[in-house]
Amino acid sequence: KDSAIIDQNGKFNFSYSEPIEEGVYLIVFPSESNTFFEFLLDDDQQFEMITKQSDLIGSASFKGSSVNTQFFNYLKKIESFKTSSLNADSIQSEVIKKNFNTYKSDFLKSNSDSFLGKLLLFNERPSIPENMTNQTEQFYYYKSHFFDSKDFNFKAIQRSQFYQGLLDEYMDNLTVQSPDSIIVSCDLILTKTSSNKELFKYTLIELLNKYAASKIICFDKIYVHLVNQYYAKGKANWMNETAESKEQLKKIIESSKRLEPCVCGKTAYDFKLNERRDQNKKLSSISATYTIVLFWDPSIAKTSETFEYFAKNTSILKEKNAVLVTYPVSDDQEKNIQFIEKNNIEGATNVVVTDLNMIQDTKKYYDISTIPTIYILDQDKKIIYKKISAEQAIDIIKSL
Repeated sequence: KDSAIIDQNGKFNFSYSEPIEEGVYLIVFPSESNTFFEFLLDDDQQFEMITKQSDLIGSASFKGSSVNTQFFNYLKKIESFKTSSLNADSIQSEVIKKNFNTYKSDFLKSNSDSFLGKLLLFNERPSIPENMTNQTEQFYYYKSHFFDSKDFNFKAIQRSQFYQGLLDEYMDNLTVQSPDSIIVSCDLILTKTSSNKELFKYTLIELLNKYAASKIICFDKIYVHLVNQYYAKGKANWMNETAESKEQLKKIIESSKRLEPCVCGKTAYDFKLNERRDQNKKLSSISATYTIVLFWDPSIAKTSETFEYFAKNTSILKEKNAVLVTYPVSDDQEKNIQFIEKNNIEGATNVVVTDLNMIQDTKKYYDISTIPTIYILDQDKKIIYKKISAEQAIDIIKSL
C-alpha cells in the first residue's frame, strides 16, 4: 500500500488525504528479513504506535486507537497461554487449553459486535457437542453451523487472512466434490455475501477463476453456471465499467455458451451416423447402456494408439453393453475410409460424414479443440464423462 523511511530517531509516518479501506494491515521491515506485525484499520485512522523492534507485539502501545489497544492486548494474552504450555505436562496442558478456550469464548461473546470481535469470529469454527459421537452427524452439524456468527456485511473481512480460509474450507472440505454439489455451495455463499458489494465481487471472481482453471472432468459445468447466473444476468456490474472490462465480459459469456451444450448432465448433440445411406439413423438411435464417442483424425499420431487400445478391450465394452462410436473430424474422406479399413474395431459404429459444415457443427457442440476427444454417454445419451483418454474411458466403463 505504501512505504516509509525510518528516521534517525526510529520514527516513520504514513499519511493519507482520505481514509483507506478497513481491514488487517502489516508493517513490514524489509531490512530485517521481512519481519512484520499486524495492526487493524477501522474507521478511526488517526493514531500512533510505540514499540521496540526486539519485541514488536509485547512492547507495543497505542495512542488514539482503541481497536488496536484491544487487538494487541488480545495477542499478548494468547501469547501468554502459548508460553505457559511450553514446559507444561499433559495435565497442566489440558488445564491451560481449557482456560484458553474459556478466555477466547468469553472474549468473543462480550465483543461480538466490535470490529475485532467480528473479525475474529470469521476464524472460529463450530464446536461439536460432546454427546455427538457419530462421525456423519458430526460432519453435518459442523457444516450446518459453519457460518454461525459470521457477519458478511463486515466490510473489513476481505482485507484479512480469515475469509479466504473460510471460503476454501467450505468449498473444498465441506462440499461433496461433484459439480451439482459445488454449484449449490457457490450459490449459498454468493447469497450470503450479496449485500456486501466488495465481498460479493471478491467471492464471485475467486470462484469463477477457481473453476475456470480446474482440470477435473465435468467441473466446467460450475463455470457455466456462474457465468450464466451472475455474469450474463448483470450481477457482476463491475464488468460494465470500462471498455476493456466489457470486452472481457463478452468473452466470458461467449466461452460459457461454447461450453454449455456439452457440460456433464446435458443430452449430447444428436448427429447423423451415415449421411450417405440412412439419413434417419442418429446417435440417439443406438441402444446401449453406455455410448463412447471417439472424435478422431487420421493425421493425428495419437489416433492410431487410441484405436488400438479400444480394439484390445472390446470384450469389456461388450460385457458392459457399451458401444463405441467413432466420428472423423477430418474432411479428407478418402483418408478416413483407408484408416477405418486398416484399424476397424469389432462392434464399433463408424460414422460416415463428408459435409464439412456438419463436421464443424459437431465439433462446436462437443467443444472439440484437441484430437482425439472422447465422451461417455449414458443410456439416455446424457454426458457423464468427457475429454478423457482411451485408458480412462475403459477404466470408467469397468467401474460403472
